Order: sequence, then structure tokens, then C-alpha cells
Amino acid sequence: MASLEQNLSDKVKPLSIVQRIPTLAEYNRTIDSYSTPPHMPLRFQNPSLPSVPFASLTSELVLGMESACKAIVVLNTVNALVTHVILKTYDPLPLRLVITAFITTPFLATLSVIGDRSAFTSGLALAYLVFCTILILSVCLYRLSPWHPLAKYPGPVILKLTKMFGTWIAYKGKTHLYMKELHDTYGPIVRIGPNELSTTDKDLIPQILGNQGMPKGHLWDGRRFENMAGSAKYQSLIGVRDSVVHAKLRYPWNKAFSAGPLKAYEELLIRRVVELNDRLKDSCSGGIILTDIAKWFSYFSYDFMGDLAFAGRFRLMQEGDKDGVVELMKDAMHISQHVPWMSALMQSLPIFSTGLSKFHQNGLVSATQRSETEMKRKDLFYYMVRYVKGAWETKSDFIQGEASENPGIDFHTIANNAFLAIVAGSDTTASVLSNAVYLLLSHPDQYELLRREVDEAFDAHDIMLDKRVFGEDGTIDKTYSEELGGLAFLNAVINETLRLFPAVPASLQRAPPTGTSPRILRLADEDIVLPQGNAINVPPYVLHRDPRYFYPKPDAFIPERWLSTSTDTKYITSRSAFIPFSVGPQNCVGRPLALIELRYVLAILIRNFDMSFAQDVCVQSQWERQLEDRFTLHTGALKIRDFNPTLAANVLAALTTHLWFKTWDPVPFRLALAALVCIPPIVAYGLKLAIPSSIASLPLAYASFLPALAISVCAYRLSPLHPLAKYPGPIIPKITKLWGAWGAYRGKTHINIKELHDRYGPVVRIGPNELSTVDKGFILQIFGAQGMPKGPMWDGRRTLADGRDALIALRDSTLHAEMRGPWNKSFGAEPMKNYEEQLIRRIIEFNSRLKEVCAKGTAQVDIAKWIGCFTYDFMGDLAFSGDFRLMENRDADGNLEMMDKSMSVVSIAQHIPWFAGFFRSLPFVKRRVQRFVNHGVKHSLKRSKMELKRKDIFYYMGEESGTSGSDFEMIAQNCILAMVAGSDTTASAMSNAIYLLLSHPEKYQKLRQEVDTAFAEHGIDIHTQPLATNEAVGKLYGDVLSGLKYLNGVINETLRLFPSVPTSLQRAPAKGTSKVLQSGGTVIVLPEGNAITVAPYALHRDPRYFWPNPDSFIPERWLASADSEYVTARDAFIPFSVGPQNCAGRSLALVELRYALAVLVKNFDMEFDVENYNPALWLRDLEDHFTFQKGPLGIKISLRNAD
Repeated sequence: MASLEQNLSDKVKPLSIVQRIPTLAEYNRTIDSYSTPPHMPLRFQNPSLPSVPFASLTSELVLGMESACKAIVVLNTVNALVTHVILKTYDPLPLRLVITAFITTPFLATLSVIGDRSAFTSGLALAYLVFCTILILSVCLYRLSPWHPLAKYPGPVILKLTKMFGTWIAYKGKTHLYMKELHDTYGPIVRIGPNELSTTDKDLIPQILGNQGMPKGHLWDGRRFENMAGSAKYQSLIGVRDSVVHAKLRYPWNKAFSAGPLKAYEELLIRRVVELNDRLKDSCSGGIILTDIAKWFSYFSYDFMGDLAFAGRFRLMQEGDKDGVVELMKDAMHISQHVPWMSALMQSLPIFSTGLSKFHQNGLVSATQRSETEMKRKDLFYYMVRYVKGAWETKSDFIQGEASENPGIDFHTIANNAFLAIVAGSDTTASVLSNAVYLLLSHPDQYELLRREVDEAFDAHDIMLDKRVFGEDGTIDKTYSEELGGLAFLNAVINETLRLFPAVPASLQRAPPTGTSPRILRLADEDIVLPQGNAINVPPYVLHRDPRYFYPKPDAFIPERWLSTSTDTKYITSRSAFIPFSVGPQNCVGRPLALIELRYVLAILIRNFDMSFAQDVCVQSQWERQLEDRFTLHTGALKIRDFNPTLAANVLAALTTHLWFKTWDPVPFRLALAALVCIPPIVAYGLKLAIPSSIASLPLAYASFLPALAISVCAYRLSPLHPLAKYPGPIIPKITKLWGAWGAYRGKTHINIKELHDRYGPVVRIGPNELSTVDKGFILQIFGAQGMPKGPMWDGRRTLADGRDALIALRDSTLHAEMRGPWNKSFGAEPMKNYEEQLIRRIIEFNSRLKEVCAKGTAQVDIAKWIGCFTYDFMGDLAFSGDFRLMENRDADGNLEMMDKSMSVVSIAQHIPWFAGFFRSLPFVKRRVQRFVNHGVKHSLKRSKMELKRKDIFYYMGEESGTSGSDFEMIAQNCILAMVAGSDTTASAMSNAIYLLLSHPEKYQKLRQEVDTAFAEHGIDIHTQPLATNEAVGKLYGDVLSGLKYLNGVINETLRLFPSVPTSLQRAPAKGTSKVLQSGGTVIVLPEGNAITVAPYALHRDPRYFWPNPDSFIPERWLASADSEYVTARDAFIPFSVGPQNCAGRSLALVELRYALAVLVKNFDMEFDVENYNPALWLRDLEDHFTFQKGPLGIKISLRNAD
């Protein structure tokens, strides 16, 4: 390694955050901005670099960031709870209020805590995470709690939590079927939303919908056409919730549909019915044809409602739907009623608003054209205008006029209400006509009964619904509404169709007015209390199929039930439960006209045409499956888009991605991120072949790909097809490793794993692709010479960026064996003698420092910290040839805390190794790890300038292994590993031993007797003062101490109860292989991509191997003979692991433990400082962060009496 020092300055690779080591010049420049502590006036010199002062990093940055993070967590937790309490009164929330709360609250909280601009971003991210998580959790808990006003009503949990599931059902168009399923399951009153009930109890109908009922609920906010004329103030009747405003807007509608206007509308209707008859006859002139009758009904109803709203101008029956208005009308019926607070946003998105905007624009053009014609034509537009302005002459007079008898109602309001008439009048009527024909053709006997009645009526009343109905001047002399209204079976067919398929099947919602007291709905057996902010829905589709009101066969088409008299007991037909047009002051204003329209069209079809299903139509399965609840009931013919390729293609892409990635589980982070981000737009672009339409499809692409991928992954991991499916374990760990990451964050992984084994047995599934076992029969098969390499957990412990790893993170068995060479050499017999000499020097110093503390009598100390300082100093000697003075300065620089914090960060990353790189790049994580890495780098650089013949670990990592100066990074990382592995683990074991001995005074005294005897017999003398640098140590006592059986028993029992690495011994099959493990009758087949962990903490406490009292401290179990009462399975004792990848420093650790415990027990009296310290806190503070991290251990210590 002679070239190492020479090449250091120009060959050392820079180390950026956790991933590369800086050159000396870079390092000095980096830390010059920090103040140099007075006790470290150090300067490091490189021949090729100028002299630069070298300062140590302080802990204030980390501590400050940590305290700020705690403040952010607490503050945003409180903010989230307060926000929930405040916003709860506005549920459902206005979109602007939601956005304002979500954006500003965490931002202001972060601003109040963090002033440092560099830390603000990470603090803000934490604030949003905490705020959103707590707010969502608070909302969910409240909605499921018994304090919710609707808590006592049954319903699915998902509906109690969110309306988004209802949105999904509405998106599929199956709300009516889902509501029926809910009522069939839960009864007449069901909770269908966080703040919404649904009822099918007819006694509640007058109280909900009647004259003394309630106004419309928030569902109707989602039916506002927000973007009409660019302002939300131009409301149509359907979206008005205020009862007073509704009555005001309703007035011209009532006028327009009174008896006088209906007579005029009937003439328009007859003209359109005759036109429909002629068009169908022309189509049939060549004989039998195949046609879509539902499409013809849509054309007819649209043309007729155009006559009523805008005095005509629609010619769909003549020209077909060349402008796609029927499709546009369907697109206008959106899903936002389930998330009304998102209505404006959804209607502003191209994916939702395109059809609505075009349809509205079409209606606005028609309204403009109608306003320019003579106003004597008494259509709906006429009555709306007369109500607003009285007589007026021109459109411009009306639009520009200031005076109004009804302020707030203007031209745009009139246009929007006329627009509503087309939607409500054409779509609903076409749906009922289509369903009526479907039902009649499905029941030929009913078809014939109706035809017989219609024929008799036409003959008896000389009804003519063809061109003969027109007079010579083109007028209609006679109408037939009274004659058709008297046809009992025709009316029964219409009623039965409306019963089975009401035009508005599920969305009659009402709610108490804002600012009022709770509404009490009274039933015979209970009252329903409905506070403000809650709503109740009456679904006609479900109500009409309730066997209490329609019996028998409530789902069957039986028109005869409407012909039964009150004395007829064959049928139960509750007319008070029949509400196809709703009831009360907000019912369907066009009900009389709709019934007249239905009678005319059905009569003319039955009279003039023979109809039957086409041969390729599967009657019930196809038609009813195509019916969709889009507020109104859409038939198959109106379903222009039957299939969304973006949705299906991305679902398929998600499944393909899952199958592809399953072989790489856990998936590399960059590959996973690239897939999640790139695949949906690629699929969308591939389908659309045009960038604008692809962009418009992106929301749906992501909304389908991501849930489909998540569902696919979860379903597979829980399915019997998973290779680990047969092994027991909780559901959450089977789905995600975030459970393990949470346990690691809390430091209680060892407790969690033991509890799982206590509950599920010796083999438990602790991750999607990971098992844990405490069966000793598997140990050698897992760790032995023929075992498996390290698993993916060890990827989370990587520190280098160039693809190489320090020994601890090296998974390849061949490379591990190659790198293990210098480690084995450094812990051979000859180096161990050198290390023992240095150990005695540090033991002497440890002994003398404690004696100084006790010079004036009994002292209160944190013995765990003293032990940590001792082990850190000693491992500094072994790794970097000394220069550590923690025992001297009581760790004034916070090195121990720095090491513990870096370990806690890495322990979380090991559970999500694919996420480790990103996780460690977070500022607060980066600071923790980087500070300790820099600490190790500093000493590596300093050691590299010393005499290289000093045979420490640094020497063997470099000179003996033949490592060149260009691999300084690897040398430094392995020496840092030695520092952590050697000091942290030994300090943990030694501290736990002291705790256990002081908890069992009789064991303490027994050990003291053995140590006293050995010291006396062998003349062991530990100096009371530190040795000079060149002063010889003298005799070594390692062999003597290794023969102390009770001391070894204490150490073994401590390592059994508290192994330094309690849970993280994971192995996995090598790439391209699988592994079969067998122990007794248990066989484990472990395919590639899966892993198995042996948790020493749980294994060492298994009563099969350590009995009795496996959780108790009993050193005697290690002294027992074969016929003893103790069961002590030494082959189940693996505190240092086993096999070729076990702990290289095992021998040194045992020597260190024997020396330190012997000296402490020999020279000092110790007991718990119960006045200032609760010993029970020791176990609570023990945290599994790969190694055991410990809290303080307060004791009273004094010099032992000479006797």
C-alpha cells in the first residue's frame, strides 16, 4: 500500500452524500462554514494540497431539524383535527374551501416553524403528509364512529367512509342495481354515504318529498350546468335547491303545462307521431326490416321537445342525428352528483365537459334563434319570457333591458331552462318507450292483449293517426288524448313499465335547509333524526320493486296488477309507493304531457306495426345489462360508447406490468417509477394516435392503470397462486412491507416478529415475498456453507454509488467470500494478540476513568454511555489506529448519538430497499447519515497518512488485500463498518449484561465470586492508571477469562435474550435459482424473488430450545449437563449468525465482553439509581434498528471495598 498516500489526492474518488467520499480539499472547503470546536484545533496536510483548517461537524443541524420535524408533526396534527371539526359543518364541502384548507394550512404551519429556506421544502413535504394523513384518518374515524348522527343505520363500510365508491358505481351506470342490492341486504333504511341515507319506506315519502317535505339535497348541486354562459348564476330549474327560488322558477313551468297549453302541445305531438309513423312505414315498404327502435324513439322525442322548447327546427327523424346531438345529450348527464363539490372542476375538464359544452351551445343557438321569431307561438320559451318581461318585441330589447318584474331571471336563465326541457323531456320519454317495447316483446301475451284493446279503441272512436288527421289547411281538427287516456290496459302497461324502469331510477334526494334544526321523520317504530348537512334519498327503482308494496313477483312485468280493484287479493299494488314522476312541489312538471306522449306513440306502434326481437338479440341478458343509470335511465341505443379503450387498455397494461415486474420483486426504484409515470401516457397515445386526445385521456389512463396495478398486486399477493400463500401471517404484511418499515421506525421489529411467531407458529409470512422462521432445523440450510446469499433487505444498507458495496451489503456470495479475505486475516490469531494488548490499554483507561468518577464516593452515572465511549474508543484503535477520546471528553462531539441516528435511518430503508436511494436523499435523512460518514472519512484520511505498518484493520483492508489507492472509498467504508459493527453491538451486549446482573443481584454476586477467585489464582492485575504510549502491557489474560464458566454463561445468556442483531438475518435464493428447505415434516419451497429471515430474538426465546422460562435470565442453563432440568439447544443459539457470512469479529467481541465485565464486577459496586432512574425504562427504550439501540442506564457506582 505504499502508493496509497502518494495517490490519495489525485486518485481518491469524491464521495457525495452517502455515496462517495470527498477529497481532502473538498472536505475542508465543505466544513469551513462550520465553527471549529476549541478542543479540536486540527489541520490535515496533504503534500499536493494547501493547508486548510479541518473542523468537526456539530450536531445542532440534525437536532434542530429533528425538533422542527416534531413541531411540524404536532402542529399539523392539531391543525388537521381542528380543520375537520370546522369543515364538518360544511359537509359536503365547497371545492374552494377544500383546496384552501389543504394548501394553506400546512404551508402556514411550516412557515411558522421553519425559517431556514434550505430545510423548508422537506419540512413542507412532511407537513402535507402529516396534515393529509391525520385529516383523512380523523374524517374516517368520525364517519365510522358512534358519534356520527347516522351511525345507527346499517350499510357498507366503504359507503360510510366516502362517496367515491358511489361515483364509481355511477360511472358504470349501475347505481339503481347497487341500491337495490343494498336494500335487499340491509333493509328499508340504508346508509349510502357519509352523510346520506336511502329509504324505501313509503310512509316517509310525504315527509321527504311532499308539500311539508324538504328541499333538494346537495346531490342536485352536481346537476348544475356550471359553464353555461360563463356564470353559475344562470340556473335551470333542476339545479335549484332553495325552495323559494325553485317556486319562483317553477311558476312559468306550471303555466306552460297547464290544461290550455297542453291542448296546443297535443297538436304538435300528433304531427310528430304521424311523422314517426310515416318514417317507419317508409322503412318497411320493402317488407321486414331490422331497425333500432330505441334510436327512433330518441329522434322522435328530441324533435318533439324541440317544438315545445324552441318552436321546432329539429329534424332528426328526417335527417338522422348528423350533428350527434343524442350522443351529446348523453354526455351531458355526468357523474358529478356523487361529488357535487367537484362538479365545477369536473365540468371544466375536457374529458367530462366536451359533450356538455357542445350540447349546451347547441341549445343556446336554438334559444337565440327562437328569440328572434314571433313571440305569439305559445311554447315553453313563450311562457318563460312572458313571466319575466311581459310583452316584448325583440331579443335585444329583452337582453339589454334593465327593468324586470322578476330580477335575476334573464335571457340566459330562460335559455338554460328551455335547454333543461329538451334533456328532461326527450331523454326520459325515449327511455320509457324503449323499455315498454322491450317488455311487450318479452311478453307476447301482454303484447296481444294491448293490441286487442288498441284496435277496439281505434275502431270504436275512429282514431286516425296518419295524414288523414290533417284538414285541408293543414290544421288538426281532432285530438284523442281522452280516448287513449281511457284505455285501461294501455295505462297499465305504461304504469308497469314506469314501475320496473322509472325514468329517474335512484336520485330523488332531499335534505334539511341550511341553518335549520334537525328534521325528524316519523315512523311507527322509530324516528329518523336528520341534522343539517345530511340527506336522505328515495330510489324509485328499489321502492317500486319492494315486495311489501308490489306483490307477487315484484320484479316481473304484470300489467294486470294495475287493473285489480281494492277487493282483489291476488295482487298488492300500493299506488302511494308509485312515484315515477316524484311527488310534491318539486315533482316532474311535465308528467301530464309525458303520459299523453307515451299513450300516442305506443298506440300507433301497436296499431300499425308487427314487431319482434331480431334474432341476434338475447332478450333479458343483453337489454337490461345495457341499461345505465345516468340520473335518467339510458337505454342501450343511447349508449353511443359501449366500450372505453383507454380504460380497458390501461387495465390490461397494469396486469401486464405486474406480470413483468413480479420476477423482479422487489422492483428497482427507477424501473418502478418509470413504469408508473410512462406506461399510462404511452398507452393513451398508442390508442388515440394524436397528442391532444392522448392528453385528454391521461386522467382516465392514470385513474385506471394505478388502481388496476395496485389491485392486481394485492390480489395476487393474497391469492392461493402466490408461492408463499400457504404460510400463515397477518394480511397487511402479505400485501406490503410498509408494515415492516413502520415497525422499524418505532424500533420494535423484534417484538413484532416474536408476537407473530407466538401466534402463527415457527414459519410466518412477514412480507409479500418473505418468510420468517424459528425452526432450528433450517438454520444451516439457510446460513451454512451450502446456504443462500443475502436477501434484498441488505440492499437498504448500501453506501456506495458505483455499484460496489461494503462487506455488510454485499449479496453476491463469490464477491463476499473474496472481500471477506482481509477481514478473516485481520481477525486471525496473530492480529488478535495485538488487539488484546490494545484492549487492555483501553480497559485500564476505562477502569481508571470510572475510579476518578467514584473518587469522592458513590456516583450516579449512565453506565450505558460509558460503555459506548469505551467500545467506540477501542474500535477506533482497531480501525484507524486510535485518536478517539470519547472516554476522556465524555463524547462531547455527540459521536454515539450520531452513530445511533444513522443506524435508525438505515433500518427503515432495509424494509423498502427499492426506495432506499430516494429515502436517503431526503434532507433530514441525508444529514443524519452524511454526518457519520464524514466522521469516518476524516479518520480514514488521517489514518492514510500514518505509517502503514501499523497492523490495524485499515492495514489489512489495504496493504494485505492488495487494494490500490484508487479504492480508498472501499477501504474507508469497510473501516466505518468495523466501527459500527464493533462498537455498537458490543456496547449493546455489555449494557444489557449490566442491566440483567443488577436486576438479579444473586447472579451478580455469583459472577463476582468467580471473578475474584480467578483474579487471585492467576494473579491478574489491571493497572489503575492509563499506560504510556510505549509502555508494555505485560501479560494477557484472554485465555484465563475464557475459562470462567459462569462469566461465559452470563455473556451467552445476555446474547440469547438480547442478540445484538435481533431480527435482520435475511437470505434469499441466488438469481436464477430456487431453494428447497426441509426440517422434520416441514418443507419450504422458496422461489427466486422470495426471501426468508431468521430472527435471533424470537429463536432464542423459543421454549422448544430454551426451557424452562425462555424469557428469563438464567446463566446456569449454559452450565447444565445432559441430565439437567434445562433444555439448552446450542445449535439454536446464533447471536453472531453462522456460516460463511457470520460476524467476522465474534472472537474479539467475546474477549472484549469478558475483560470489561470482569473488571467492572471486580472493582466496582453497582446498583440501579432508583431515585433518578426507573429500570423498567431500559426495556422500553431498547429499539431494533438493525442492531439494538439503547437508552440511558442510570446506576449508582462506587469503588469496591478492599475486602
